[in-house]
Order: sequence, then structure tokens, then C-alpha cells
Amino acid sequence: MPEKVITGLTNGQLYGFRIFPRNMKNQYQTRMDRGTAEATPRAGILLSSIPEGGMVKLTENGAGVNFYVAKHDYESGLNGAGRTLVVRKDLVTRTKWEKNVVRHNYYSDSTVDIYLNNTYFPMLSTDLQELIGETAIYYTPYYTNAVTTLTRKVFLLSMAELGFSVFGAGYNKEGSSLPIYTSLLVVYMDGVAYGQWTRSPYTSGMFDAWCIESNGGSANLDIDLTRGARPAFTLPSTMQFNPTPNSDGSYSPL
Repeated sequence: MPEKVITGLTNGQLYGFRIFPRNMKNQYQTRMDRGTAEATPRAGILLSSIPEGGMVKLTENGAGVNFYVAKHDYESGLNGAGRTLVVRKDLVTRTKWEKNVVRHNYYSDSTVDIYLNNTYFPMLSTDLQELIGETAIYYTPYYTNAVTTLTRKVFLLSMAELGFSVFGAGYNKEGSSLPIYTSLLVVYMDGVAYGQWTRSPYTSGMFDAWCIESNGGSANLDIDLTRGARPAFTLPSTMQFNPTPNSDGSYSPL
């Protein structure tokens, strides 16, 4: 059945709806009430109008979790305009980058990549899952290979996106620094600052990847070590949010 859009309603006004079937003669069967519903339309604000650095509260495992609005029109050259990058304010877990060293430091299908897309993604509400698109990101496939692209629903940030720009010193230029990268360097889990993995492999060795440590500095670490995973993904910039912020300053979807 096609979606029915009703226009001309007044925000804040309660409306009642009743559903009736229609016969082959295009006549409504008013004695065959199929259900009623009530709804109150509300005016929302677009995700694109929330400033970069602001926060939105998204549903994860049935609870609201804060995410930074990190960049509007994220990688528009790869994905087109109209997608906004959001990054979880806190770590979701601590994990190894890749536990199977036979595969070396591939980000694609690494332990952390599989966790984000197979374990973490289902934690998000069904509505969010439907809105999250497959996002093209820049990444280094392995070791010293040239930068190419990878498509993922959920991913880690790169060294370049976190503001590190001495390319050729063990990492490649995988995208550009985010407008709020300084706010993303130190991240917490249960009130404690931990290091966070990036998606950038160490290009001068096969068994290391890059991490931002708890003090905001960088280090290339053995991929078998445990550090934090911080999910990032994109949402449509037209997504609607309640114009009244929550007590912590975040905005919740309508």
C-alpha cells in the first residue's frame, strides 16, 4: 500500500484518524471500520541545521546514547551531498584491531571491522538501521598499498580525520581532518579515558595499526593489543529532530 501523506495540519494539534476499506467500485465501506489512530504533528529541525560539534541522542540497545555531529556532507566526492557523519561520544567497547595476525593489518574484515558491522550495528534501533547508508570511506588495504575506498555502514575514523597530517610517517592520507577533530582525540568509557583504534594501518610494518592514546597522542601498536572502538556512520541530513534540546544539550529524533 502506498504511503499516504497528509498536509495542511497544525503542529501541536491532536488529530484522530479512522481507516475504512474501499470496494471495487471505488466506494468506501463506512460500516467496516478497520481501525483508529491518533497523532500530533510536531515541527522538527533538520540534522543539517545542527552545528558540527553539537550532539544528537540516538537509540542503542533501547537507551539514548550521545553522538557528535562530526561533518555535514561527509565525503561528498564519494557519497554525494546530503549525508552527515556522526561519531559516538564515548567508546562502545574495547577490542583487538585484528586477532588473526596471519592476515596482517588489513582493516577490511579485521576483528574491529567485523565487530562494528556484525555486533554493534544490530544494537541500534530498527529506525536508525534503515537510515544508515553504506558509506564510502578512504582506506589503505594493507601495509604500504596506495589509498583506495571501502564501503561500510559503521567504521572507525582515520588518522587524517583525527587531525594527523605527517603523511608518509607510517600512515596514509585517508580523507581530511574533521572540523571537530580536537574534540574527538580523547575519549572515555565508563568515565575512564582509553586509547581508541583508528582504521589506519601502520604502513611501515605488517603487524601494527594506529591508535590515539588516552592523552590524545598517537602510537602504532601491535594489532593483537586491546584498545577502544568508537563507531562512526552517516545519516541523511534531512533527518528530523525535536527542536527542543535535551537537558544535556543533545537533540533527539522525532
